[in-house]
Parts: sequence; structure tokens; C-alpha cells
Amino acid sequence: MNLRCLSGGLSLGILFSGSLLWGERVRVPDGTPIPVRLKTDLRSNQVEPGDRVDFEVARPVTVRGLVAIPEGSVTWGTVQSVKRDKEIKFAVQGLRLPNLQEIKLRSVSEKTTNPGKDQIKLTSMLGVVVGVRMGTEFMAFLDEDLEVEAAPAPKAPAAAPQPAAVPAKPAEVTTAPAAPVVSQGPQPVAPADTAERVTVECFSDPTGADILIDGSFYGSTPSILKLTATTHHLEISMPGYKNYVQNLNLSVDGGFRTLRAPLEKKEHE
Repeated sequence: MNLRCLSGGLSLGILFSGSLLWGERVRVPDGTPIPVRLKTDLRSNQVEPGDRVDFEVARPVTVRGLVAIPEGSVTWGTVQSVKRDKEIKFAVQGLRLPNLQEIKLRSVSEKTTNPGKDQIKLTSMLGVVVGVRMGTEFMAFLDEDLEVEAAPAPKAPAAAPQPAAVPAKPAEVTTAPAAPVVSQGPQPVAPADTAERVTVECFSDPTGADILIDGSFYGSTPSILKLTATTHHLEISMPGYKNYVQNLNLSVDGGFRTLRAPLEKKEHE
């Protein structure tokens, strides 16, 4: 065999094998939900229209088991308007990948040419002003089709062995949302680690309403919850509005659930 051909063939083989190590190009379509969380408190007495709002991607976005948008990716938006005792309106606008590629985001699921509709309205109270704490999650959406080189999802590290004298502790399963959890009564007994869970997206109009699951506070809308596959009592409430109440019958076979609660204003007494 010609040594030059053999050398060229080996070089191509090495290059091809190396390209596989870098991952695979995947497509993430326009409108894909991107969960983001605040990196600082957002308070109506501390921001003005035009101020930047900093977020990060709350959970990785995966395609066929490959991470297209990693958790922690830098995300940003802008304050649109502020009324200290009433509301904050802001828009989520962009995301930067680790390779510095910038991606357009929008704040609503449906594409719109009206900037006044592409924003999130926040009305929940933080003390005496409107606001939410650092870590509160919101849902943004891709505003363009995206093609990226994805990486395999990282494997969970093996647990360190426990000393023989100490019983092994079961692995913890996160069931609460990233938003701060405030007790509204006795805490429910934690489910067994083997319990199967269903992802539930909770939205409300207006946003910023309290989410109560079986009597316990699970954050504010919009939020993504991981709930056990059973029946739950859901209540979404906001001062000045009638409570939205529903029984959720969740099953693993039912798959991903999206819940939208249109809140009705209370009549003046």
C-alpha cells in the first residue's frame, strides 16, 4: 500500500474521530421554552425603566440527550416600566452561550411585533414594594431557530462511600421549585426517592401569583414544578383576585402538563 495514502487515511480518521468528541450539531426550534432565574432581587424601589435585569439559565435545554443550552448560561433583559406600589414590567431579551454566541429571546410564547406585549408583568409584593427574590424563576422563549454544537449531558458523580459506622444516606430528590419555599402550614412528608414525577408548568394572568400545592407554597407564577404522579390540590392566588382552584390528577403516562390560570378581579364591596 502507498504510504502516503495510508498516512492521509489515518489523518482523516483521526480528524473524524476527533470531531465526534466535540459533540453533534442539533437544532433547537423557535419558541422553545428556556427556564431562567434572577441573579439578584428585583424590587420596584431599586429599578427604573431601561435598567438591565440579569438572569441565568435555570436548567439545561437538551435535545436527544445532548445539552444544547447549558445551565448557568448568561441571560439578560430590561425593565420596561415601574409602578412602586403596583407593578414591574420587564422583558427577557438575550442569552449568551459559553462559546460567546448570542441568542435572541422573548418573554411570551407566541411571536409578536408589538413590544408592549413581549414583556412579563410582575405584581407580587416583597415587603412594602412590588418585587421578587433572587433565584425566582421565569419562562423565556427562543426568538429564533438555533443550531448549536451540543455536548453529551454530564453524568452524575458517584457518591463518596460512607464510613462503615454511619448508615448510608439515601440520595435526595429535589421536589420543590427553585423559587424560595415559604411554609403555609405543616410541611408534607417527603416522598420516597423512587416516586415518579410529572413536570407541571404553571402560568397565570397576571403573573406573580402564589402557587399552593396541597396547602404548601411552591413559588410564584410562572414556575416549573416537579410533582409526584398522584392527585394534588392546586390553588393560585393573588391579592385583589379570586382564587383559581383545581384538582390535578397527574400520571407519568400523561406526560408534561401546562396550566394557565386566568385570574378574575374581585368585585368591589
